[in-house]
Amino acid sequence: MHLSHVKVYNFKSIQELDISLGRYNPVVGYNNAGKSNFLRAISWLLKKSALPESCFHDPSKEAWVEGTVVGVSSAIHLLPENQQQQIEPFIISDQLTFRRIQKTPGTTASLVKLEVLDGSGNWRANPTGIDNALGTMLPEPVHIKAMDDAGDDVSKFAAKNTIGLLIKYALDLARANNQSAMQTVDASLAALGTHLNGQTRIPELTSLESSATQSLASLFSGIDVQIEIPPPSLDEIIKSTTIKLVEQGSNNPRAFADYGHGTQRTVQMALIQLLAKYASQVGSAGNNTVILIDEPELYLHPQAICSVAAALKDLSSGDFQIFFSTHSPMMVGADDAAETVVFWKCPQRGTTYRQKIASALSGISNSQHQTDVIYSLSHSSQWLFSEKPIIVEGKTERHLLPAVYFGATGKRLNQASASLIESAGSGGSIDIAKLFKNLGYTPKVVFDLDFAFKEAPSLNLISPADPNLNSCLQWFAANSSSLGFNLDCTGLPRKGGAMNPEKAYEQLAIALPTECRNIHNLFKPINIWLWPGGAIEAHLGIAKTNAARAQFAALAMAGGGVSHAADPQTLLDFSNWI
Repeated sequence: MHLSHVKVYNFKSIQELDISLGRYNPVVGYNNAGKSNFLRAISWLLKKSALPESCFHDPSKEAWVEGTVVGVSSAIHLLPENQQQQIEPFIISDQLTFRRIQKTPGTTASLVKLEVLDGSGNWRANPTGIDNALGTMLPEPVHIKAMDDAGDDVSKFAAKNTIGLLIKYALDLARANNQSAMQTVDASLAALGTHLNGQTRIPELTSLESSATQSLASLFSGIDVQIEIPPPSLDEIIKSTTIKLVEQGSNNPRAFADYGHGTQRTVQMALIQLLAKYASQVGSAGNNTVILIDEPELYLHPQAICSVAAALKDLSSGDFQIFFSTHSPMMVGADDAAETVVFWKCPQRGTTYRQKIASALSGISNSQHQTDVIYSLSHSSQWLFSEKPIIVEGKTERHLLPAVYFGATGKRLNQASASLIESAGSGGSIDIAKLFKNLGYTPKVVFDLDFAFKEAPSLNLISPADPNLNSCLQWFAANSSSLGFNLDCTGLPRKGGAMNPEKAYEQLAIALPTECRNIHNLFKPINIWLWPGGAIEAHLGIAKTNAARAQFAALAMAGGGVSHAADPQTLLDFSNWI
């Protein structure tokens, strides 16, 4: 069971939001995009409180957050029979839709209503028993904010914080695996009860009880005073649990709050990692605890960030639904990119988000092309943290273009909010570009010159009757024999000759520079860059070897600029085009 859909209305920077959810929900976006507000909205949906005016996007309107839960049948057994009867009329196709609504700012919590959608599509306000039933199936969330004191979550026990959940799981394991020890604890608590109220009662308590009865008799006879001190239960005892830290080599435990933010955050994330392990050992109960974390990577070493990401993913496979905002690509695995939510803030519409890759793929009809796109995007999640996706055909551009851009501008690509995506060939590049357009980006695509001849005409990106294109085809026909390259049935260079096709296109660019440049200029307005010299190496003036590419990149990244290239002006033009 988990939240499958959330709608947010008039909450902080969010005017209106309607978003599908999974069990594992990374949230990315630039600062002030509204990521934390989205997590707060989910927290408010599951944990009732009165919102101040600052939580209303428009104080003159009501604020509400709606959630749809799927798989309700897996958790309804947790409810007593009367609550099951109360909630069953609202379960439609194993789903339950409810919302938290506050009409005006500054009201009391009693005026914050819970409404449930009935089978007729009408909202029913506060049906009997529903709030308690939801609280059992969807307990209060664990909400860890970026700038909160980690001690509130770790150093002191609470029923729904990290340390509280860990102790609960530890005791559940003890009851299952170490019954004798738990029986000893229960027996000790029972013995404590006899010392307070039973046969072995502390004499001073009995004496106090007798003295109180005598004192009362002087004023009102016929009534005895009986003092009962209930023994504490184990659940009550563990509420006083605290955590202290002891540095290795020291015997002096120190309070958690005495350590710096880095240590506190590291311990906090380590315990969340441990929570994943304990949750898997205890097994499924059927309910769904939502964990909301703002920037879990704060203060953590890169290796620790990867470990925390893995732990959160593990938790999502059990009775936990995970939401976290992040600025770190290490928190989002490439295999999670398709379900990651990218938030941004629109001046007119407030916080909004880009369509998920998973749903945008439906715009690509060919299933093989979908597979190619997914494969290409699975190499990296860096594009989630940029605004300018640049799609390249292969590893050569992916390795060289960061150095070219740095040499030409003195800046790194990420400073231009750009990221490189390696496609599975020229056809895949176009599909990826279409996908990013569907997501609201303006992608740019980089091709070798041969794209204009092999792929572009069939994609209606250039007319087969283009005079520059035909001049080049005529040149191929006239020079193939003398230069030693073979032609296919369309009149284009193919493998098998003394000169390979890549070299043939380079020779074409040397022989007809104006025509090749005209073709290049034809594609620039539609965000496609063709290397007018044939391929990038022709402009760099290097051989097509890894050693030559590495040498050029090293010099450019060391501050050598691009003046050592064969055609520095085209490299500067390319960098400006980005």
